[in-house]
Amino acid sequence: MSDPCYTLIVPVREPGDQLSTLLRAVARQSLAPRRTLVVETRVGPTDVAATARSFGAEHLEVAANDFDHAGTRSHAASLVEDPYVVFVSQDTRPASDRVFESLVRTIDSDTATAAAYGRQIPPPKASDGMRLKRAYLYPETSACREGTREGSLDHRSALLSNAFSVYRVEALRSVGWFGERLLMCEDVLAASRLLALGHSVRYEAAAAVIHEHRESYLGELRRTFDIGASHAEIHLRLGRFGGPNRLGLEFVRFGIRELLRERSAARVPGFLLVCCQRWLAYQTGRRHAWLPMGLKRRLSARPQWWR
Repeated sequence: MSDPCYTLIVPVREPGDQLSTLLRAVARQSLAPRRTLVVETRVGPTDVAATARSFGAEHLEVAANDFDHAGTRSHAASLVEDPYVVFVSQDTRPASDRVFESLVRTIDSDTATAAAYGRQIPPPKASDGMRLKRAYLYPETSACREGTREGSLDHRSALLSNAFSVYRVEALRSVGWFGERLLMCEDVLAASRLLALGHSVRYEAAAAVIHEHRESYLGELRRTFDIGASHAEIHLRLGRFGGPNRLGLEFVRFGIRELLRERSAARVPGFLLVCCQRWLAYQTGRRHAWLPMGLKRRLSARPQWWR
């Protein structure tokens, strides 16, 4: 049986040494990409192009004002000639030399699966919020969500993360890629559309990456506002996408149980405070249509997107 062919797409913005670390790890993978495309959102002089080419990767530049989570990835995916496309974030590192193979073979072995995503592990010394969130959203057990052509989609159904994901290119093309303009959550929009057409989406726990995600706490709140705003837009486009309230309550209960199990009851109040602050940021973003443009820009992690 021949190995499946895939193209790897790595969106980057001021990656520093993260890009070379990631591409070095990709080169060690048991199933290497046939083609690697580094898509840089350029905000100043960088050595990204030289770094990409030193690893045999192609370089595509996007002006900062033209970057869009959906449109930029749609354009990059439209250039793929292989049957599969893998997306990976600049701040991830493969947990082993076989994770790309595990992810790609997951989708290659089942024609009903149109997309799959891998497990995300927090780095050492991660905050309770990050550590518990990753443990809740990315458990040790794989799962498959089958598509449905009827009924509404809840937030859990459409979970998918382009931090480490693979798509069947023909299926992704059939739903319009990731769309042309969306603040964030282009992966959730694509998953929702694929599920609505009857495709399946799989979570593959064996394909694990360490996801660092360097953000200040204020940056995380702004990012949460953007997620809420993006979910509101997805709801408008699909008319069948609900919010994550039930999922959020389950996470709070999960986090409290884990902290108590770890005999860290003293950290529960801090965890609950963080959850409340993020819930407020999310709900504010979900209702962004009621806010003046200037306030949206102040609350968003990407103020230049609001135009």
